[in-house]
Amino acid sequence: MKTLGSIVLNKILENEKLNPNQFAESIGLERTQPIYDIINCKVKKISTNYAKKILAVYPHYSYNWLTTGEGEMLKIKSEVTPKAESDYMMVEYVDLRASAGRLGGADIDLLPETHVRLVPKEYKNGGFLVVRVDGDSMDDGTKRSLCDGDEVLIKEKKDFHVKDLPIKKTVFVITSREGNVLKQIKEINTEEGYIICHSFNPIYPDFKMELSDIYQIFIVCKVVARQISLI
Repeated sequence: MKTLGSIVLNKILENEKLNPNQFAESIGLERTQPIYDIINCKVKKISTNYAKKILAVYPHYSYNWLTTGEGEMLKIKSEVTPKAESDYMMVEYVDLRASAGRLGGADIDLLPETHVRLVPKEYKNGGFLVVRVDGDSMDDGTKRSLCDGDEVLIKEKKDFHVKDLPIKKTVFVITSREGNVLKQIKEINTEEGYIICHSFNPIYPDFKMELSDIYQIFIVCKVVARQISLI
């Protein structure tokens, strides 16, 4: 029985009128064996990394189709502007529900596919993560809500001076001794050494966090994946 990766890759070769050697060379692979591994069902599906390489050369294919086999094979030209490989970056993914202590710092090339995300490169490189939102504390039913299951791109504020944090209209991921939270910072008190964390959802009260307990502070840049509810 053919695997998803084999079906997808064979359709690409047929559509581009290329053999495996030509295709491997066209996407910058030094060896053809990884392509044969997919064709011969040794690898079940096309990874995020290989999808990125394919789209850099053949941007007319749908990323969703490449990785899942679902939807249309080709993008609709009138609706999609292809982006070059340099417009994307691989980012470490962390589920806040299952994480404690410091976030990030892993070698992106050694992480499994479930722990990376391919996102548009709209910001300068360095210190980025994608994290999954856990719970409804930042969901007040408005457009600004960050809902349970959403994935957001965050950037670490390294060597930060707390008093210089841009707390107006900004959301933060804060790692501390007590755990990792996604909150607004309502108040910074450097004299007494604490911040006040605030949730969008009014049923969650504000709380104090000691500056000495904080390991890292990340700024939320944008939502990169949103859960859609039809209920």
